[in-house]
Amino acid sequence: MTGTLFFNLLRISLALSAPAAALLLLSPAWNRTYAALWKTRLWCLLAALLLLGPWIRLPEGTAGIEIPLPARQMLYTQSESGRTQMQLLSGGTGAAEEQNPPAQTEGNSGQQAAAAVPARQRSIDILTLAEIIWGVGAAIFLLRLCIGEYLFTRRVGRWARPAKNERLLAVYRELCRQRGKGRCPELLILPDIGSPLMTGLIRHKLLLPSEEYTESEAACILAHELTHWKSGDLWRKTLFCLANAVHWFNPAVWLLRREAGYDLERACDEHVLKNADAAGRRAYGEALLSAARKGRRPALSTYFSGGAKVLQERLSNILSKGKRRGAAPAVLLALLTVCAVFLAACTPKEGTQPTAAVSEGYTLAATLSLEDAEAYIPETGDFPGETDESDINEVIVSRKLEDGTEVLFYWSQSGAKYCAYRASGSSTLTRFTQEDNEYSEGYAIETYTGLFGHDGFIIECPRGAAYQAYDYYYFDEDGQLRLLAQCANYVIDEDINGDGERELLWFYHGGRECYCYFEKDGVLYQAYVSAMVDQTMTAWKDIYALPDRFADGTLPIEYNENSDDSGALPRDGLLRFTSDTVEVYAREDGKEAEDADWASAELTVIDGVPYIRHSVEESWTQLGPAIAAPREWSAQPDLAGRGEATTLIGDPEITIRLVSAKDGWLTATYGRGVAAADTYIYRTHDGGKTWTETGQLTEAHWWPCAMAFTDNKRAVIAVGIFCDAPIFCTRDGGETWSLAKLPFSEGIWEAQSIGSDGEKLTMTVTDKSGSGGTQILTSGDGGATWELTDPAEG
Repeated sequence: MTGTLFFNLLRISLALSAPAAALLLLSPAWNRTYAALWKTRLWCLLAALLLLGPWIRLPEGTAGIEIPLPARQMLYTQSESGRTQMQLLSGGTGAAEEQNPPAQTEGNSGQQAAAAVPARQRSIDILTLAEIIWGVGAAIFLLRLCIGEYLFTRRVGRWARPAKNERLLAVYRELCRQRGKGRCPELLILPDIGSPLMTGLIRHKLLLPSEEYTESEAACILAHELTHWKSGDLWRKTLFCLANAVHWFNPAVWLLRREAGYDLERACDEHVLKNADAAGRRAYGEALLSAARKGRRPALSTYFSGGAKVLQERLSNILSKGKRRGAAPAVLLALLTVCAVFLAACTPKEGTQPTAAVSEGYTLAATLSLEDAEAYIPETGDFPGETDESDINEVIVSRKLEDGTEVLFYWSQSGAKYCAYRASGSSTLTRFTQEDNEYSEGYAIETYTGLFGHDGFIIECPRGAAYQAYDYYYFDEDGQLRLLAQCANYVIDEDINGDGERELLWFYHGGRECYCYFEKDGVLYQAYVSAMVDQTMTAWKDIYALPDRFADGTLPIEYNENSDDSGALPRDGLLRFTSDTVEVYAREDGKEAEDADWASAELTVIDGVPYIRHSVEESWTQLGPAIAAPREWSAQPDLAGRGEATTLIGDPEITIRLVSAKDGWLTATYGRGVAAADTYIYRTHDGGKTWTETGQLTEAHWWPCAMAFTDNKRAVIAVGIFCDAPIFCTRDGGETWSLAKLPFSEGIWEAQSIGSDGEKLTMTVTDKSGSGGTQILTSGDGGATWELTDPAEG
């Protein structure tokens, strides 16, 4: 079940609970005033809508019952050991949950242990978990129902015998002749069933506990059960059971099923006694009492008697006459029920905006149509070819799919590197990509479901120092492997345009190139979003997307205007995605100037309190309350008074910097000049007024010697020489840190400075092992990997 269908199910269940509850509350009054026939028809309508409602979709709707769909935004990062992390980011909070990649091969196990990677937990998004719980519950319900029916059918087949009492058979044949509906059900005797009942959806059987009935009792009992048969009540009960199975989590549906079963019996009583006089009604009531015995009955059956309370109500109903049909209130409730379903099924009209509004201070600058987007036909693998498993020299990473197919990256005997798959139990390898590089880390294989109508797997691999590929594959109906989408570096997998289906938004060269895969009317398209914006907004240049700040279908961007002021700060805008368009928003004049002050502001911490000073000011202004002490201090009562401290105390080495009008970083290092140092990371999201600790950089055992804070999510911290000068980077706002890879095979290189220019980072490093050489390195992936440039002059 896809996420959209599951949420439609929840909406329908919620919407129909109201009319079901109303009818349940009105049932006592209805039973005293109206006949049961029209109420049973209402129950059938409700049950049918509960089953069919989730598939009803009205694209022209303008209102609906909204259940927010959690954003599933994936951020791919690498840990210190080179293992890949796939993070699901919540669009509302920015919180990340990590998924462990597949286990590495034995050849890499030693490197992993040496890297001392922190323990991580495998997580699953809430929507998938809810779908699994729903599926298990529905399966248990149906399994119990089927097992019960199977056991009862076996019992009937083994112990039931045909009726032989000629007087009973004569009454039965006469009643069947009066109803004139083809072949009558087989009349069988099954002791200990409690009371007479009708069973069997296809091959109907009328079961009696004995043949010892008077002619009057037999006529009443048999007429009742044959009325059930003629009315098709077993199929109605099946409908109620299926609705209960699908909506097992909804108490109102359980009550609906129970009350509907009672009403089927009442309606049957009323039909049998339609023309009966008072004596006939008394005889029918006496027959009902004589059959009132307890016993187990299958769910898909009718039964002449019932519980004590139900029996009392039925007897009262039998003895009363002159009830109205109840067609008018039933039609009214039916209309209200249908309206509830239409309301729940309404979805935004295609092409309308998502529900979230654009932030105040932006104006619409252009609307770009997606009508000319290029249709994308999933192609076959890039490097097809078959071999056998003897070609494998070393497996880099592998993953088994649900059907047993194994997908793997491996080094071949010839030294080439391939990605291939082999069917379960087969030794044949089908290679579909060849990776022409020397990288041996940064590989992963994950699975996906329900994307553009397909289930498949994702291969991740490095294809350049600043290029991490994410290719989506699936097997078609003929078993042919097809490439569904090619993505890179940063991938957003969620409903980005409000149409209820997932799309893929991915970025190349940081945020300079943005692409979008989307599906419409069963056709897959790929839009080169950056080029569309460039061609339309000709007065803008150096347009740069900020994917880590994507939320609610809105992508923040930065750009420069064509002007003679080379020192002008970048302006910010928004891209908003709908089913048919990409809307481009620019910041209103004056609003941007108000937020631009942060770029020239200085921040500091005095006695644990944050202060700010703008370029035109001489004095410091307090921003907010004192910054809380690191969390681990509470466990250090004897260390320089830390255990009792509530704020930052002493004289730590502070680095504090804003990366936007709202977001900023702060590092506080204690212990410079002693045997070790502790560095704590804090974040702000309100312009520096309040600061929250994200954690401690536990891998850094000395003080930082250089830092760079690129944006809200990415930062690089280089540590001094006394612990081998490691360089750490984060891409999740400081929650986790990975060890950067330098292009040196020997030497101990200490960072002297780190500078950033948009996506590009530049770092000067010096070899402290004795050569004293200095090099300049650059990174285009947030500091995870670095490339060597020309040596620094002077």
